Amino acid sequence: MNLDRLLPKTSFGRFFLINVISLALFWLLIQPMANYWRNQALFRMVASNESRLFLTHIRLLDKLPTIAERNGLFNPNDDVFSIRVSHLPPDMPRDGSNCSQSLRRRLERAFKQENIRYTDLLTRIVVSHAPITVMGSEEKYSDLETFLTHHYMQAEIALRRPDGIWIYAKHQIEIMPQNRLWLNTAALAIEFLLVMSGVALALNWLLRPLRKLVAATERFGRTQEITPLRTDSGPVEVREAASAFNRMFSSIQRSFEERERFLTSFSHDLRTPLTRLRLRLEQVAQDDLREKLCADVDDLTDTLNRTITFLRSARSIEDVRRPIAVMPLLEALVEDRQGIGEQVTLNGNTAAVLLSWNRLRSAFENVVDNALRYGDCADIEVHHERDSEGREWLYIDFRDNGPGIPEEKLEFVLEPYVRLETSRNRKTGGHGLGLSIVRNLVEASGGRVLLMNRPEGGLLVRMLFPL
Repeated sequence: MNLDRLLPKTSFGRFFLINVISLALFWLLIQPMANYWRNQALFRMVASNESRLFLTHIRLLDKLPTIAERNGLFNPNDDVFSIRVSHLPPDMPRDGSNCSQSLRRRLERAFKQENIRYTDLLTRIVVSHAPITVMGSEEKYSDLETFLTHHYMQAEIALRRPDGIWIYAKHQIEIMPQNRLWLNTAALAIEFLLVMSGVALALNWLLRPLRKLVAATERFGRTQEITPLRTDSGPVEVREAASAFNRMFSSIQRSFEERERFLTSFSHDLRTPLTRLRLRLEQVAQDDLREKLCADVDDLTDTLNRTITFLRSARSIEDVRRPIAVMPLLEALVEDRQGIGEQVTLNGNTAAVLLSWNRLRSAFENVVDNALRYGDCADIEVHHERDSEGREWLYIDFRDNGPGIPEEKLEFVLEPYVRLETSRNRKTGGHGLGLSIVRNLVEASGGRVLLMNRPEGGLLVRMLFPL
């Protein structure tokens, strides 16, 4: 059984669940023990109080000569505390419970100290689980309330004196008043909420540096933007992770800068001899040979330019992103293409998005070029939708009516130098860099590129940007 499928997905959820389980186990294991010792202390207190109370009344009864006078001291209808004196033994079973025996032992010690003689002593303590009569009114409680706490304890004491007279005392002790019945439960609920709120705040505080680390890593993966993390706060492990993160991205930053310098130097050093070669070929006398050689040089120059464009697209020189209105950019692109007779249409509308202007313009141009190369039109549609997690995305769809791409090659065509055209003709097969450049430019702006074949024919290139 895989526990990961049952556990929360986030570290916060797992830590929170661990604390909930720990607190629940504490209540299930520790609370019963605490309740046991509390009840024991309560029973000892009840036994002590009852023994003193009964002893006081025995002294008072011993001063009266007749049974009638003794019974006249107490109200026989009092259900809270009453004493009855009789020659007949009370209808009272013997009780062997711990609380009852504790009461008996205390009474025996008290009688011995006060030199009170007796021939038999019965004690009984009953905890009420059913409606009982208190002060002439019946109090009823639900089963759940009875389970949570007992409301009344009834202590009964029967003492037989050497002359055969029985003294029977009954005392109902209120443990928890009815108006405070749910106080214990409410206190536990409040305690749970306070503890778990503190745990949630502590977990959020502890995981905040980790979230910043994840956010910085994701931002770099999407846009190649490097944001150094603070290393002067948080636990030692977090500071060490932030320092390692900063060192790693400093190294990546240096490699980007070295690559940029290399590309600049390489393109300059290679374009210079190509330009001289082109000028010298113009002096060739034979027209056919001159045109072929110049075409080869132009092809080589174009390949060089596209390769450098692809390498730079992975991390554009312009890293500044600002809110731009996508629709005016697309409208200008469509107007330019329609002005030279190309079939390009635009539908939809959207708000401004935080993107890089140059990156986005280059990506749009490349996709439209591909659509017109393999079809005879390019239809652009802009809209936004929410995904299953509630995040809103900007959709920019480019549709053409070309032959599409075989399903088994859809995931590979975004790789550099992948050409679906089997011929070596650059005009029909391209360089295999167009969609790779598009993917790099879009991902550098925080978006994604998806390719899919349309049921009615043609290819759909979808760009997604988070709003």
